[in-house]
Formats: sequence, C-alpha cells, structure tokens
Amino acid sequence: MKTLTQGTSEELPRQLPPAGAFLYGYVDTTIAGYRTLRRSATTYTLASGNYRGDELAAAITSAGLAASFSNGIFSLGAAAGSSMIFADRLGYLLGIVRTASGNTMGITEPHVSSRISPVAIPLAGFVVRLHEIKAEDEQISDRLQRDIGYVYGAARVLTIEATMHKWSLAALLEGWCMTGRVSFMGPILDTIEPSTPEGSAAGVRILSVAEPVFIGQAQLWATVTFTVALEES
Repeated sequence: MKTLTQGTSEELPRQLPPAGAFLYGYVDTTIAGYRTLRRSATTYTLASGNYRGDELAAAITSAGLAASFSNGIFSLGAAAGSSMIFADRLGYLLGIVRTASGNTMGITEPHVSSRISPVAIPLAGFVVRLHEIKAEDEQISDRLQRDIGYVYGAARVLTIEATMHKWSLAALLEGWCMTGRVSFMGPILDTIEPSTPEGSAAGVRILSVAEPVFIGQAQLWATVTFTVALEES
C-alpha cells in the first residue's frame, strides 16, 4: 500500500468538502496519557470518561479551555502571549500535533488541527448492509454437506462501506478506528433501520477492515469496507 500524507492546516478546510458523515473512535480519559494540555502556566485536565471523538471539544471546554470541532477540524481558544504545551497524546488525537508527546506550540502558531484527527474522521458517506447469519449457515451446510455451526450472542453483524477523502484514509490508517469500539454517524442520529437508512451505527465493534479501494486515477477518494458487530439491547 502506498504511503499517504495529509495536507496542512491551511489546506484542510479549503480542500475537504463538507462531511456527509463521520467515523468516530472513543477515548478513555480515565487512563493517563490522553487527558491533559497546558497553556503557559495553566494545566487543563479532562474529566474522567469515555468520549466519542467529537465530544473531546466539549470535554476540553468543560475543563476550562474553549474548544470547538467542525468538519473534522478541532480548534483551541488562543490567548495573546501564550504557548500551548501538549505533555501527553491529547494534542495528537486532536490532530494538532503529529507526534505523541513533548510538543510545544509557539505563541504565534494557530491552535487548530494540522491534520485530520484519528478519532474523528470525516466521510463522504457510508452504506450499511445486514448479514443474515442464519441464512448463510444453512447455505454453506447445504453446499458442503457439513454440520451447521451455531452462532451465539446477541449481536447483529453489519457490513459498512465508507467513502472518504485520501486524507481521511490516512487518518484511518493510523489505526485508532480500525479496532475496538467506533461509531458511524450519519445525517440523522436515529439508529440505522429500514425506516431510517441515513441513521447512525453507534457503539459498534470492529470485526475486520478490508483493504481500501481507490476511486479513479487521481486516487483522491477511496472506499473502505468494515465488518462490525452491533449489539442488541
């Protein structure tokens, strides 16, 4: 697979179209390493919780530092004559710095994302398909003449095909949203059902992620297929 790099903070808002949907990872701030930042002599610590990617802005604001999130870009409130210090990986998750820790942003630098956050990835959109596990088992049994394998658990298995810009793909390939719990958020917040096909698959578990398939020779856009488990209530 070819190496992908993202654009600068000046390029991101100009070249990324408005997101039609989002893929969000989750950040557990009860674990040290993802919850603090410092502006000059003031330290801001996020309250303990399990935050969806876009919820980090509100969590930072609640900690005392104004923050916002729009179309994949995080922005932190600036103050005259102050530098921003990221002592742990929070700045990396916001897409503001590129490395894990020990980063200091100068007084004149903008405190906005310079790359797409690996926990809040804009998508052009996504298509959801439901696996009929029972029907697939019966079909395989008939073809191979083998015993039926029973499926246990209270989860539905979904295939989600997401279309994204190459910079969103670069953020995905950093790995945060390729395992564990994620949410695919569509134009409306209702759960995906036949009556709400543009809804959201919130809190699903990643089972597998297929290789990306680029669209067209320019390779600006790609589709990625996710297999996920949606827990039944």
